[in-house]
Amino acid sequence: MRKCFLHIGTHKTGTTAIQLQLQKHARELEKWGFLYPRAGIPRRLAGHHNISWQLRGDRRFKPEHGTLDDLFLEIGKSDKNIILSSEDFQCAADVLGNFISRLERHGFSVEVIVYFRDQLSYCRSLYLELITLGYDQTFSDFLFEILEHGKVRWQDSVFSFDYQALLDRLPPATTITARPFRRQNSVIGDFLSILELTPSDVKIDPDFRSNTQGPISVAVAQLDHNRTGRNIKKNYKAIMRSLSSAFDGREIDLSEHSRQKLVAALAASNRWMADRFGITMPTDPIEPRSCQSAGVNLEEVFSATTLRLIDAQCASASRGKWSVFGWSARR
Repeated sequence: MRKCFLHIGTHKTGTTAIQLQLQKHARELEKWGFLYPRAGIPRRLAGHHNISWQLRGDRRFKPEHGTLDDLFLEIGKSDKNIILSSEDFQCAADVLGNFISRLERHGFSVEVIVYFRDQLSYCRSLYLELITLGYDQTFSDFLFEILEHGKVRWQDSVFSFDYQALLDRLPPATTITARPFRRQNSVIGDFLSILELTPSDVKIDPDFRSNTQGPISVAVAQLDHNRTGRNIKKNYKAIMRSLSSAFDGREIDLSEHSRQKLVAALAASNRWMADRFGITMPTDPIEPRSCQSAGVNLEEVFSATTLRLIDAQCASASRGKWSVFGWSARR
């Protein structure tokens, strides 16, 4: 029986890097018996996002990028195992059962592959990524939604932080390979090991990375743009220099209070993950981080107060040099 390796994310676990390398080295993969289908991959992307969007009725779905029928037509012409990858499959977890059943009817044994990142670093990384996509809420509002619901909703996407709840949405009989995401390790190399391949087998760079995040000052300017339409980077160079002086090059993370609350809220789910899959996530009160001694955290940087200060400075930009951020002098 042929196998389908269904990679469903999660977000911010090297999914784009995996997809780019699988797409780039599709011919080498075929030599080893794996098909990375073309159907369902939108232009300028490398994952099967259009399939996940069709499954869940996402507004981004476009038939010209390949439909479910196109996908099954393509894989029906092949005798190889197949690899499907989209982090948005996790957003479609409630309806993946029908998709998996259809794959099984076509003669595939389906294995779901999913990577999990510790929620403390995931919280920071996802927030900064969403800002680049137009998200306009403060970090405190973002964090509140996680603490209240175990997930964040934005537009058509749902980003799960309660990993047990996410996996419970999959059909009970699903074969799941769950792996921890560690930034210092090669997620590409680990993914290939699940296929019983090595990077050298398919000439893939195991250390390839994508979606690296830019300076904090640019993210602050983008958040302001998302809320007001104002382009600080282009029209307020002095403000951008001050934002850069205040924030760039510093370790800025969650406050200690927020870290403790997040760990407590997700402790039960994380204990379940450790028992079920051996994946260790924070479950107990954690030691204070040294970076917090500087007095700057995500809640302060991406706050209504910061945005009001930018408003005030933009209104009086002609007055010249400014320094409204009290912590900028404590670099």
